Formats: sequence, structure tokens, C-alpha cells
Amino acid sequence: MTESKSSSRILPETSVIVPVYNRPEYLEFCINSILSGTYRDFEIIIVDDGSDEDTLKVCEEIKNKDERIRLISKAHGGVSSARNEGLRQARGEFVSFIDSDDMVEPEYLQTLTDAIKCENIDYALCGFLCEEDYEGRKEGEKFGYFSGDKTFYGNGVLTEACLLTQRGCAFKLSTSCMSLYRRSIIEEHDIRFREDIEYGEDTLFVFTYLHFIRGAKYIDRPLYIYIQHKDSASHSQKPMDFVRINLDFLDAIYEKAAECGDHERNCYAQFETLAYFHIVREILKGSDRTDLMEALELTSMRFSERCKIPVRRIDIARSSKLILWLTKHNHCKAVLALNDIWYSNLMNPVRSAYEHRGRKAREKGRNGKQ
Repeated sequence: MTESKSSSRILPETSVIVPVYNRPEYLEFCINSILSGTYRDFEIIIVDDGSDEDTLKVCEEIKNKDERIRLISKAHGGVSSARNEGLRQARGEFVSFIDSDDMVEPEYLQTLTDAIKCENIDYALCGFLCEEDYEGRKEGEKFGYFSGDKTFYGNGVLTEACLLTQRGCAFKLSTSCMSLYRRSIIEEHDIRFREDIEYGEDTLFVFTYLHFIRGAKYIDRPLYIYIQHKDSASHSQKPMDFVRINLDFLDAIYEKAAECGDHERNCYAQFETLAYFHIVREILKGSDRTDLMEALELTSMRFSERCKIPVRRIDIARSSKLILWLTKHNHCKAVLALNDIWYSNLMNPVRSAYEHRGRKAREKGRNGKQ
């Protein structure tokens, strides 16, 4: 593992960790968006996770543009391994993770650091903008977690984090990005990304961190720009591969919940139930009936074994609750049949439940401001 030309400058207030594995064409957009921000007291740690020579060359060129950029090269180990190496190298009081193919608005870092310092809390989170590729900067779809800024303290932090999955935002909290953390808490409790699972390592990292903080603030502004690539592997993933990866993640959630008290276990149970709904929703987007049935049956078996919280307690549309209840009780053929009927009538609740709840939340927020 090597670092290119380390700097002897005064320690920065914030460390921005950017893992990179090939795809160098996007990295400059990302780094420039950070450098052009209103906040100046930071270091950028580019962690090259065993990329090819062309990508490493681009990383070197970008690093030479600004003394605040550090380049760490390591053998390929995956994004979790790269982020963990970034944490080992970080020197700032605060830490932020930004994916190398995403961008941030100019006020991103300033807004998050101001929130943590002014309110004496330990975690700040913002909304985000979802765009497709980099062709022009056209208006993308905006996502938020609440209508208006909101601050949480004590046990309410973890509760609200889990309940976010029921409020129209699907699984947007499953990313470690678009947030700011206190590095002292990460180091004191040795919080790291699990390198043995393929999906959900972000969620486990965030939820573990939330156990140890005094308070958190959500800023209702889309300051993070998530770029959704048309050639992403996740768009062509087979149903069974998707299910197995997600069930591995839920096994880790289940293990984490077993270590917690009653309050935290209840929070995790709600999150886990919504996770199964997310899995079913994604499965039903497929087209091969044999693959769909196999994936649904595996999901149903694990769902019925693990999730004890009643489906009626989950705050989603009634039609979606029906899909979830049928899945939990192994009525997979009925799930497919109902999905066919709703889809043919352009009323598929599994595809639109979160969007419907998101619209209701935004309308309620607008009405409240009037």
C-alpha cells in the first residue's frame, strides 16, 4: 500500500474519502465538485482500489492539481476495503464519503459541518438529486427524507433512521454518502465497513454509528448528486443473485439486532420487515416466471422464519401490506397473480407504493408551509 506525496500541511477539519476502482472518466467531475465548494478546510483522500493503469494515471493527474488531495493505492479489495483504508488514513475531525462517480453541490460540506458544530450533534444528513449519467446537467429527480429540516436526539435517532424506510424514501438511508460523521466516534468504537458482504455494508455502518451519537440533523436540501448509470450491473442482476445478496445483508442485520436492547431490536425489526418488502418489490420487476417464483419462495421462507413484527404495523399502502402478508405466509403464486392484475391495470402497488407515500409527504409539507 502506497501514498503519493504526503502533505505536511496543518491537519484539516474534514476528511473526504473517495474510493476509486476504474471508470476514471467520472472521477474528475467528482473531485472538481468538491474543490469548487464554499468550504475550504478539508483533505480529499482518493483510495485507488487496485485500478488499471489508465485510472491510476488519471488519479495522479488529479492529485497534482491541489495539495489537499492525497492518493492512496492498495490491492483490490472492494469498496468496503477502500473506505476502511480511507478511515485509517483520515486526519480530519469530521469524515464524509463520496462515491467517485457522484458529485456534490458547492455548499454541501459547509452546510453539513455547520449543522454539526452549531447544534453540537454528531451526524448530519442531506437530501439528494438523482440524475442519469453526465449528459448536460438537466434537472433530476429530487429525494428527501422529511419535509423541512429536522433534528433528533437520544434514542429517537435510531428510531427515526429505521422509520425512514416507511416514509417514501425507500432505502436511501442505505448509503454512507450524503452524510457527515465525527471521526472520534468512529475510532473510539472501531466502526468499520464489513468486507464480507456484497450489499448493505453502508446501512450496517450507519446504524452502528447511530448507536453512539447524541443527536443528528437532516437538512432538507438536495446537496448530493447521485448519478445513476444506465450500464450499472445492478440493472441487469438476476432475481436469485439479488435475493441471495440481500439475504446475506439481512443476516448481518439480524446478528446486529441480537446484540441490542429492546428499543433497538424493535427498530431493527421494523427495518428488516421493510427490507423484505424492498426485496419483493425488486423481484416483481423481473420477467422470467420461473426465476421469479424461485426468488419469491426463498424470500418467503426467510421472511417467515425471521420477522416477528405484524405486517399491519408497517406504515405502507394497504395493497402493499397485502403483498407483504402473502409473501410472509408463503402464498407466492397469489403474489404473482395479484401483481399481474395490478400491473395490467397500471396500478401496481409494489412499484408505486413508495412514490405514492413520497408525494403525500411532500404535499403535506407544502400545505404546512402555506
